[in-house]
Amino acid sequence: GRGWGGPRRIQSQAWPIALSGQDLVAVAKTGSGKTCGFLLPALARIMERGAAAKPKMLSGFQFDPARPTVLVVAPTRELAQQIAAEAERFAKAAKAKVVTIYGGVPKGDQCRALRGGCDVLIATPGRLLDLMGGDPSRNLAPPVALDDVTYLVLDEADRMLDLGFEPVIRAMIEIHGLPPTRSAGGTRQTMLFSATFPKKARELIEDFIDPAYLRVSVGMVGSTSATVHQRFADVSTVDLSGKFDILLEQMGQVRNPDGRVSRCLIFANQRDTVDELQWDLKNSRIAAARLTSGMKKEDRVRAIRDFKDGKVLALVATDIAARGLDLQGVDHVINYDLPQQAEDYVHRVGRTGRIGNPGVATSLVSMWEPALPGIVDKIKYQESLHGSANQSAVPYWVEAQAREHLSRMARRSGSGGEQQRRGRRGDQYFGVMAVSPPEEKPAFSRYERKGAKGRGRGGG
Repeated sequence: GRGWGGPRRIQSQAWPIALSGQDLVAVAKTGSGKTCGFLLPALARIMERGAAAKPKMLSGFQFDPARPTVLVVAPTRELAQQIAAEAERFAKAAKAKVVTIYGGVPKGDQCRALRGGCDVLIATPGRLLDLMGGDPSRNLAPPVALDDVTYLVLDEADRMLDLGFEPVIRAMIEIHGLPPTRSAGGTRQTMLFSATFPKKARELIEDFIDPAYLRVSVGMVGSTSATVHQRFADVSTVDLSGKFDILLEQMGQVRNPDGRVSRCLIFANQRDTVDELQWDLKNSRIAAARLTSGMKKEDRVRAIRDFKDGKVLALVATDIAARGLDLQGVDHVINYDLPQQAEDYVHRVGRTGRIGNPGVATSLVSMWEPALPGIVDKIKYQESLHGSANQSAVPYWVEAQAREHLSRMARRSGSGGEQQRRGRRGDQYFGVMAVSPPEEKPAFSRYERKGAKGRGRGGG
Protein backbone atom coordinates (compact mmCIF):
# COMPACT_ATOMS: atom_id res chain seq x y z
CA GLY A 1 0.00 0.00 0.00
CA ARG A 2 0.91 3.63 -0.38
CA GLY A 3 1.77 5.35 2.87
CA TRP A 4 -0.15 8.54 3.65
CA GLY A 5 1.20 11.09 6.10
CA GLY A 6 -2.12 12.93 6.15
CA PRO A 7 -4.39 14.77 3.71
CA ARG A 8 -2.98 17.23 1.21
CA ARG A 9 -4.09 20.85 1.37
CA ILE A 10 -6.57 20.49 -1.47
CA GLN A 11 -8.01 17.37 0.15
CA SER A 12 -8.44 18.90 3.58
CA GLN A 13 -10.29 21.83 2.02
CA ALA A 14 -12.33 19.91 -0.57
CA TRP A 15 -13.57 17.05 1.62
CA PRO A 16 -15.74 19.06 4.04
CA ILE A 17 -17.32 20.99 1.16
CA ALA A 18 -17.98 17.85 -0.88
CA LEU A 19 -19.48 16.03 2.11
CA SER A 20 -21.70 19.01 2.91
CA GLY A 21 -23.33 18.80 -0.53
CA GLN A 22 -22.22 22.22 -1.75
CA ASP A 23 -20.84 22.81 -5.24
CA LEU A 24 -17.10 23.35 -5.42
CA VAL A 25 -14.70 25.05 -7.81
CA ALA A 26 -11.15 23.99 -6.93
CA VAL A 27 -8.16 25.62 -8.58
CA ALA A 28 -5.07 23.60 -7.77
CA LYS A 29 -1.80 22.93 -9.51
CA THR A 30 -1.06 19.58 -11.10
CA GLY A 31 0.19 16.99 -8.62
CA SER A 32 -1.61 18.48 -5.61
CA GLY A 33 -3.58 15.33 -4.76
CA LYS A 34 -6.91 16.58 -6.08
CA THR A 35 -8.03 13.17 -7.40
CA CYS A 36 -8.61 11.83 -3.91
CA GLY A 37 -10.08 15.23 -3.10
CA PHE A 38 -13.16 14.36 -5.15
CA LEU A 39 -13.11 10.53 -5.14
CA LEU A 40 -13.26 9.78 -1.41
CA PRO A 41 -16.36 11.92 -0.69
CA ALA A 42 -18.08 10.27 -3.67
CA LEU A 43 -17.34 6.80 -2.35
CA ALA A 44 -18.37 7.83 1.16
CA ARG A 45 -21.75 8.85 -0.26
CA ILE A 46 -22.13 5.46 -1.98
CA MET A 47 -21.30 3.69 1.29
CA GLU A 48 -24.01 5.70 3.00
CA ARG A 49 -26.72 5.20 0.35
CA GLY A 50 -25.81 1.77 -1.00
CA ALA A 51 -24.67 0.62 -4.43
CA ALA A 52 -26.77 0.97 -7.57
CA ALA A 53 -28.83 -1.98 -8.80
CA LYS A 54 -27.52 -4.07 -11.68
CA PRO A 55 -29.36 -3.32 -14.96
CA LYS A 56 -32.12 -5.79 -15.80
CA MET A 57 -32.12 -7.78 -19.03
CA LEU A 58 -35.14 -6.85 -21.14
CA SER A 59 -34.46 -9.25 -24.04
CA GLY A 60 -31.57 -11.12 -25.58
CA PHE A 61 -29.75 -7.92 -26.56
CA GLN A 62 -31.60 -5.26 -24.60
CA PHE A 63 -30.82 -4.14 -21.07
CA ASP A 64 -31.95 -1.38 -18.83
CA PRO A 65 -29.27 1.32 -18.83
CA ALA A 66 -26.73 1.51 -16.06
CA ARG A 67 -27.56 4.37 -13.69
CA PRO A 68 -24.42 5.66 -11.98
CA THR A 69 -24.74 8.14 -9.15
CA VAL A 70 -21.22 9.51 -9.61
CA LEU A 71 -19.93 10.81 -12.96
CA VAL A 72 -16.32 11.93 -13.41
CA VAL A 73 -15.47 13.51 -16.77
CA ALA A 74 -11.81 13.83 -17.79
CA PRO A 75 -10.27 15.18 -21.03
CA THR A 76 -8.08 12.22 -22.03
CA ARG A 77 -8.24 8.45 -21.78
CA GLU A 78 -4.92 8.34 -19.93
CA LEU A 79 -6.28 10.61 -17.22
CA ALA A 80 -9.55 8.66 -17.11
CA GLN A 81 -7.61 5.42 -16.64
CA GLN A 82 -5.53 6.93 -13.86
CA ILE A 83 -8.59 8.23 -12.01
CA ALA A 84 -10.16 4.79 -12.39
CA ALA A 85 -7.06 3.09 -10.97
CA GLU A 86 -7.23 5.39 -7.94
CA ALA A 87 -10.97 4.78 -7.55
CA GLU A 88 -10.50 1.01 -7.66
CA ARG A 89 -8.15 1.21 -4.67
CA PHE A 90 -11.01 2.40 -2.46
CA ALA A 91 -14.13 1.15 -4.26
CA LYS A 92 -14.11 -2.30 -2.68
CA ALA A 93 -14.59 -0.81 0.79
CA ALA A 94 -17.68 1.01 -0.47
CA LYS A 95 -18.89 -2.04 -2.47
CA ALA A 96 -18.97 0.30 -5.47
CA LYS A 97 -18.61 -0.68 -9.11
CA VAL A 98 -16.29 1.54 -11.18
CA VAL A 99 -16.59 1.62 -14.98
CA THR A 100 -14.31 3.60 -17.30
CA ILE A 101 -15.26 4.57 -20.86
CA TYR A 102 -13.04 6.35 -23.38
CA GLY A 103 -12.46 6.53 -27.10
CA GLY A 104 -9.89 4.79 -29.24
CA VAL A 105 -11.15 1.28 -28.39
CA PRO A 106 -14.28 -0.69 -29.41
CA LYS A 107 -17.45 0.09 -27.48
CA GLY A 108 -18.45 -3.53 -26.90
CA ASP A 109 -16.36 -4.24 -23.80
CA GLN A 110 -17.38 -0.94 -22.25
CA CYS A 111 -21.08 -1.62 -22.88
CA ARG A 112 -20.72 -5.08 -21.31
CA ALA A 113 -19.04 -3.53 -18.28
CA LEU A 114 -21.97 -1.13 -17.89
CA ARG A 115 -24.43 -4.04 -18.01
CA GLY A 116 -22.68 -5.44 -14.94
CA GLY A 117 -23.70 -2.36 -12.97
CA CYS A 118 -22.06 0.99 -12.39
CA ASP A 119 -21.86 3.31 -9.38
CA VAL A 120 -18.93 5.46 -10.49
CA LEU A 121 -18.65 6.23 -14.20
CA ILE A 122 -15.34 7.77 -15.32
CA ALA A 123 -15.56 8.99 -18.91
CA THR A 124 -14.02 11.10 -21.61
CA PRO A 125 -16.52 13.57 -23.12
CA GLY A 126 -16.57 12.20 -26.66
CA ARG A 127 -17.14 8.55 -25.77
CA LEU A 128 -19.75 9.46 -23.16
CA LEU A 129 -21.74 11.48 -25.69
CA ASP A 130 -21.34 8.66 -28.21
CA LEU A 131 -22.77 6.04 -25.84
CA MET A 132 -25.57 8.36 -24.76
CA GLY A 133 -26.85 8.17 -28.34
CA GLY A 134 -27.19 4.38 -28.33
CA ASP A 135 -27.05 2.54 -31.66
CA PRO A 136 -30.21 3.31 -33.69
CA SER A 137 -28.99 1.19 -36.63
CA ARG A 138 -29.18 -1.91 -34.42
CA ASN A 139 -32.15 -0.70 -32.41
CA LEU A 140 -30.03 -0.58 -29.26
CA ALA A 141 -30.86 1.88 -26.49
CA PRO A 142 -28.13 3.85 -24.70
CA PRO A 143 -26.25 1.61 -22.22
CA VAL A 144 -26.08 4.36 -19.61
CA ALA A 145 -28.46 6.98 -18.25
CA LEU A 146 -27.43 10.06 -16.31
CA ASP A 147 -30.69 10.94 -14.55
CA ASP A 148 -29.54 9.38 -11.24
CA VAL A 149 -26.22 11.28 -11.15
CA THR A 150 -26.06 13.33 -7.97
CA TYR A 151 -22.30 13.92 -7.95
CA LEU A 152 -20.67 15.35 -11.10
CA VAL A 153 -16.92 16.00 -11.35
CA LEU A 154 -15.31 17.89 -14.22
CA ASP A 155 -11.60 17.18 -13.82
CA GLU A 156 -8.97 19.21 -15.70
CA ALA A 157 -11.83 21.45 -16.86
CA ASP A 158 -9.50 23.97 -18.47
CA ARG A 159 -7.92 21.24 -20.57
CA MET A 160 -11.34 20.00 -21.72
CA LEU A 161 -12.17 23.51 -22.84
CA ASP A 162 -8.80 23.81 -24.61
CA LEU A 163 -9.58 20.62 -26.52
CA GLY A 164 -12.93 21.98 -27.69
CA PHE A 165 -15.20 19.85 -25.50
CA GLU A 166 -17.40 22.71 -24.31
CA PRO A 167 -20.30 21.77 -26.67
CA VAL A 168 -20.10 18.17 -25.44
CA ILE A 169 -20.20 19.26 -21.79
CA ARG A 170 -23.16 21.51 -22.51
CA ALA A 171 -25.00 18.72 -24.36
CA MET A 172 -24.33 16.31 -21.51
CA ILE A 173 -25.80 18.71 -18.95
CA GLU A 174 -28.57 20.31 -20.99
CA ILE A 175 -29.80 17.44 -23.18
CA HIS A 176 -28.90 14.06 -21.71
CA GLY A 177 -30.78 14.04 -18.47
CA LEU A 178 -28.34 15.19 -15.78
CA PRO A 179 -30.40 16.47 -12.84
CA PRO A 180 -30.36 20.25 -12.28
CA THR A 181 -28.42 21.88 -9.45
CA ARG A 182 -29.94 22.06 -5.99
CA SER A 183 -30.76 25.73 -6.27
CA ALA A 184 -32.74 24.89 -9.42
CA GLY A 185 -34.75 22.25 -7.59
CA GLY A 186 -32.58 19.28 -8.53
CA THR A 187 -30.19 16.94 -6.76
CA ARG A 188 -26.91 17.46 -8.63
CA GLN A 189 -23.76 18.49 -6.81
CA THR A 190 -20.98 19.64 -9.15
CA MET A 191 -17.24 19.69 -8.49
CA LEU A 192 -15.01 21.47 -11.00
CA PHE A 193 -11.25 20.98 -10.72
CA SER A 194 -8.81 22.97 -12.81
CA ALA A 195 -5.14 23.93 -12.80
CA THR A 196 -5.90 27.36 -14.27
CA PHE A 197 -8.99 29.57 -14.26
CA PRO A 198 -9.49 30.97 -17.79
CA LYS A 199 -12.49 32.99 -18.96
CA LYS A 200 -14.17 29.97 -20.59
CA ALA A 201 -14.06 28.09 -17.29
CA ARG A 202 -15.68 31.03 -15.51
CA GLU A 203 -18.44 31.10 -18.14
CA LEU A 204 -19.05 27.38 -17.67
CA ILE A 205 -19.34 27.90 -13.93
CA GLU A 206 -21.90 30.66 -14.38
CA ASP A 207 -24.06 28.39 -16.55
CA PHE A 208 -23.90 25.04 -14.78
CA ILE A 209 -22.78 25.37 -11.16
CA ASP A 210 -24.95 26.38 -8.23
CA PRO A 211 -24.53 30.14 -7.62
CA ALA A 212 -23.78 29.37 -3.97
CA TYR A 213 -20.68 27.37 -4.88
CA LEU A 214 -17.49 27.63 -2.84
CA ARG A 215 -14.13 28.22 -4.43
CA VAL A 216 -10.86 26.79 -3.16
CA SER A 217 -7.45 27.78 -4.49
CA VAL A 218 -4.29 25.99 -3.44
CA GLY A 219 -1.23 28.03 -4.35
CA MET A 220 -1.33 30.83 -6.88
CA VAL A 221 -3.62 30.31 -9.83
CA GLY A 222 -1.67 29.19 -12.88
CA SER A 223 1.58 28.91 -10.95
CA THR A 224 4.30 26.31 -11.02
CA SER A 225 5.41 24.54 -7.87
CA ALA A 226 7.82 26.38 -5.60
CA THR A 227 9.87 23.17 -5.45
CA VAL A 228 10.72 23.38 -9.16
CA HIS A 229 14.10 24.91 -10.00
CA GLN A 230 13.59 26.58 -13.39
CA ARG A 231 16.29 27.35 -15.93
CA PHE A 232 16.53 28.76 -19.45
CA ALA A 233 19.11 28.00 -22.13
CA ASP A 234 19.64 30.11 -25.25
CA VAL A 235 19.46 28.17 -28.53
CA SER A 236 18.69 31.14 -30.77
CA THR A 237 22.08 31.12 -32.50
CA VAL A 238 22.56 27.39 -33.18
CA ASP A 239 21.23 25.00 -35.81
CA LEU A 240 19.29 21.82 -35.00
CA SER A 241 22.45 19.81 -34.47
CA GLY A 242 23.72 22.40 -32.00
CA LYS A 243 20.35 22.49 -30.27
CA PHE A 244 20.50 18.73 -29.79
CA ASP A 245 23.96 19.06 -28.22
CA ILE A 246 22.55 21.70 -25.83
CA LEU A 247 19.73 19.30 -24.97
CA LEU A 248 22.30 16.65 -24.03
CA GLU A 249 24.23 19.25 -22.04
CA GLN A 250 21.15 20.15 -20.01
CA MET A 251 20.18 16.52 -19.46
CA GLY A 252 23.66 15.74 -18.18
CA GLN A 253 23.61 18.60 -15.66
CA VAL A 254 20.73 17.13 -13.61
CA ARG A 255 21.75 14.00 -11.74
CA ASN A 256 20.50 11.72 -8.99
CA PRO A 257 22.26 11.51 -5.61
CA ASP A 258 24.10 8.44 -6.92
CA GLY A 259 25.54 10.52 -9.78
CA ARG A 260 23.48 9.07 -12.61
CA VAL A 261 21.62 11.29 -15.07
CA SER A 262 18.05 11.88 -13.85
CA ARG A 263 15.03 10.66 -15.74
CA CYS A 264 13.58 13.45 -17.83
CA LEU A 265 10.40 14.30 -19.69
CA ILE A 266 11.13 16.21 -22.90
CA PHE A 267 8.41 18.26 -24.61
CA ALA A 268 8.27 19.15 -28.29
CA ASN A 269 5.44 20.81 -30.18
CA GLN A 270 5.28 18.57 -33.26
CA ARG A 271 5.02 14.80 -33.68
CA ASP A 272 7.82 14.82 -36.27
CA THR A 273 10.12 16.54 -33.79
CA VAL A 274 9.28 13.95 -31.13
CA ASP A 275 10.12 11.14 -33.56
CA GLU A 276 13.42 12.76 -34.55
CA LEU A 277 14.45 13.42 -30.96
CA GLN A 278 13.75 9.84 -29.92
CA TRP A 279 15.82 8.62 -32.86
CA ASP A 280 18.73 10.93 -32.08
CA LEU A 281 18.69 10.05 -28.38
CA LYS A 282 18.81 6.36 -29.22
CA ASN A 283 21.68 7.01 -31.62
CA SER A 284 23.45 8.69 -28.71
CA ARG A 285 22.96 5.48 -26.70
CA ILE A 286 20.30 7.06 -24.47
CA ALA A 287 17.25 4.88 -23.88
CA ALA A 288 14.24 6.94 -24.93
CA ALA A 289 10.52 6.42 -25.59
CA ARG A 290 8.01 8.71 -27.28
CA LEU A 291 4.42 9.68 -26.54
CA THR A 292 2.12 11.41 -29.02
CA SER A 293 -1.60 11.41 -29.75
CA GLY A 294 -1.10 9.57 -33.06
CA MET A 295 0.23 6.39 -31.46
CA LYS A 296 -1.75 3.20 -30.98
CA LYS A 297 -3.12 2.72 -27.48
CA GLU A 298 -0.88 -0.26 -26.71
CA ASP A 299 2.23 1.67 -27.82
CA ARG A 300 1.33 4.63 -25.61
CA VAL A 301 0.69 2.36 -22.63
CA ARG A 302 4.04 0.65 -23.21
CA ALA A 303 5.90 3.97 -23.42
CA ILE A 304 4.39 5.19 -20.15
CA ARG A 305 5.08 1.86 -18.43
CA ASP A 306 8.70 1.75 -19.61
CA PHE A 307 9.29 5.28 -18.34
CA LYS A 308 7.67 4.55 -14.97
CA ASP A 309 9.65 1.31 -14.61
CA GLY A 310 12.93 3.06 -15.41
CA LYS A 311 13.57 1.11 -18.62
CA VAL A 312 14.07 4.38 -20.49
CA LEU A 313 15.87 7.50 -19.31
CA ALA A 314 13.88 9.97 -21.40
CA LEU A 315 10.26 10.22 -22.50
CA VAL A 316 9.81 12.58 -25.44
CA ALA A 317 6.25 13.84 -25.74
CA THR A 318 3.84 16.33 -27.16
CA ASP A 319 1.43 18.08 -24.80
CA ILE A 320 -0.68 14.94 -24.45
CA ALA A 321 1.57 14.08 -21.48
CA ALA A 322 1.44 17.54 -19.93
CA ARG A 323 -1.90 17.14 -18.22
CA GLY A 324 -3.18 14.53 -15.85
CA LEU A 325 -0.74 11.69 -16.45
CA ASP A 326 0.57 10.34 -13.16
CA LEU A 327 4.26 10.15 -13.99
CA GLN A 328 6.03 9.63 -10.68
CA GLY A 329 9.73 10.24 -10.32
CA VAL A 330 10.16 12.86 -13.05
CA ASP A 331 13.21 14.75 -11.81
CA HIS A 332 13.73 16.91 -14.88
CA VAL A 333 11.33 18.47 -17.41
CA ILE A 334 12.85 19.92 -20.58
CA ASN A 335 10.99 22.18 -22.99
CA TYR A 336 12.87 21.35 -26.18
CA ASP A 337 10.26 23.63 -27.77
CA LEU A 338 8.58 26.25 -25.62
CA PRO A 339 4.77 25.91 -25.86
CA GLN A 340 2.62 28.31 -27.84
CA GLN A 341 0.82 29.62 -24.73
CA ALA A 342 2.18 30.61 -21.33
CA GLU A 343 -0.47 28.52 -19.52
CA ASP A 344 0.86 25.36 -21.18
CA TYR A 345 4.26 26.12 -19.70
CA VAL A 346 2.68 25.77 -16.25
CA HIS A 347 1.20 22.40 -17.11
CA ARG A 348 4.42 21.06 -18.56
CA VAL A 349 6.58 22.19 -15.68
CA GLY A 350 3.98 20.72 -13.30
CA ARG A 351 5.14 17.24 -14.31
CA THR A 352 8.06 17.64 -11.87
CA GLY A 353 8.24 18.93 -8.30
CA ARG A 354 5.02 17.04 -7.48
CA ILE A 355 3.64 16.83 -3.95
CA GLY A 356 6.52 18.72 -2.40
CA ASN A 357 9.36 16.84 -4.10
CA PRO A 358 12.17 18.84 -5.73
CA GLY A 359 12.46 19.04 -9.50
CA VAL A 360 14.21 20.90 -12.31
CA ALA A 361 12.65 22.44 -15.42
CA THR A 362 14.83 23.60 -18.31
CA SER A 363 13.56 25.50 -21.34
CA LEU A 364 15.46 25.89 -24.60
CA VAL A 365 14.66 29.35 -25.95
CA SER A 366 14.87 29.90 -29.69
CA MET A 367 14.60 33.10 -31.70
CA TRP A 368 10.80 33.02 -32.19
CA GLU A 369 8.83 32.22 -29.00
CA PRO A 370 5.21 33.47 -28.99
CA ALA A 371 4.65 32.43 -25.37
CA LEU A 372 7.75 34.13 -23.97
CA PRO A 373 6.24 37.61 -23.46
CA GLY A 374 3.31 36.14 -21.56
CA ILE A 375 5.57 34.07 -19.35
CA VAL A 376 7.92 36.97 -18.61
CA ASP A 377 5.06 39.41 -18.04
CA LYS A 378 3.56 37.17 -15.38
CA ILE A 379 6.93 36.61 -13.74
CA LYS A 380 7.70 40.32 -13.51
CA TYR A 381 4.22 41.26 -12.33
CA GLN A 382 4.29 38.67 -9.55
CA GLU A 383 7.77 39.78 -8.52
CA SER A 384 6.49 43.34 -8.23
CA LEU A 385 3.75 42.14 -5.86
CA HIS A 386 5.50 39.33 -4.01
CA GLY A 387 9.20 40.02 -4.45
CA SER A 388 10.87 37.08 -2.74
CA ALA A 389 14.51 36.94 -1.72
CA ASN A 390 14.83 33.27 -2.67
CA GLN A 391 13.51 33.79 -6.23
CA SER A 392 15.86 34.98 -8.96
CA ALA A 393 14.89 37.72 -11.40
CA VAL A 394 14.14 36.93 -15.03
CA PRO A 395 17.43 36.50 -16.89
CA TYR A 396 18.22 39.66 -18.83
CA TRP A 397 18.56 37.92 -22.17
CA VAL A 398 15.18 36.19 -21.74
CA GLU A 399 13.47 39.47 -20.90
CA ALA A 400 15.20 41.21 -23.81
CA GLN A 401 14.07 38.51 -26.22
CA ALA A 402 10.49 38.80 -24.95
CA ARG A 403 10.59 42.58 -25.51
CA GLU A 404 11.95 42.03 -29.02
CA HIS A 405 9.10 39.64 -29.78
CA LEU A 406 6.56 42.22 -28.60
CA SER A 407 8.24 44.87 -30.75
CA ARG A 408 8.03 42.67 -33.82
CA MET A 409 4.35 41.97 -33.12
CA ALA A 410 3.71 45.68 -32.59
CA ARG A 411 5.35 46.58 -35.90
CA ARG A 412 3.17 44.02 -37.63
CA SER A 413 -0.09 45.06 -35.98
CA GLY A 414 0.60 48.78 -35.63
CA SER A 415 -0.66 48.69 -32.03
CA GLY A 416 2.48 48.38 -29.97
CA GLY A 417 1.22 50.13 -26.86
CA GLU A 418 -1.85 47.94 -26.57
CA GLN A 419 0.18 44.81 -27.26
CA GLN A 420 2.58 45.58 -24.43
CA ARG A 421 -0.18 46.51 -21.98
CA ARG A 422 -2.08 43.33 -22.70
CA GLY A 423 -2.21 40.36 -20.27
CA ARG A 424 -0.92 41.94 -17.11
CA ARG A 425 -2.73 39.65 -14.71
CA GLY A 426 -1.26 38.74 -11.36
CA ASP A 427 -2.10 35.08 -11.60
CA GLN A 428 1.26 33.37 -12.12
CA TYR A 429 4.54 33.22 -10.25
CA PHE A 430 7.68 31.52 -11.48
CA GLY A 431 11.11 31.18 -9.90
CA VAL A 432 13.65 31.47 -12.71
CA MET A 433 17.41 31.25 -13.06
CA ALA A 434 19.60 31.85 -16.09
CA VAL A 435 21.71 29.16 -17.70
CA SER A 436 24.93 30.31 -19.28
CA PRO A 437 25.48 29.43 -22.94
CA PRO A 438 26.61 25.78 -22.91
CA GLU A 439 30.12 24.61 -23.51
CA GLU A 440 30.81 22.89 -26.78
CA LYS A 441 31.18 19.51 -25.15
CA PRO A 442 27.99 17.93 -23.72
CA ALA A 443 27.97 17.03 -20.03
CA PHE A 444 27.46 13.32 -20.79
CA SER A 445 30.65 11.34 -20.37
CA ARG A 446 32.06 9.33 -23.29
CA TYR A 447 30.98 6.19 -21.53
CA GLU A 448 27.39 7.44 -21.24
CA ARG A 449 27.18 8.39 -24.92
CA LYS A 450 29.59 5.65 -26.07
CA GLY A 451 30.86 7.88 -28.84
CA ALA A 452 27.63 7.53 -30.80
CA LYS A 453 26.89 9.85 -33.71
CA GLY A 454 23.52 11.53 -34.36
CA ARG A 455 21.88 11.90 -37.75
CA GLY A 456 23.43 15.28 -38.54
CA ARG A 457 20.27 17.24 -37.85
CA GLY A 458 20.23 20.53 -39.69
CA GLY A 459 23.94 20.82 -40.32
CA GLY A 460 25.28 23.87 -42.16
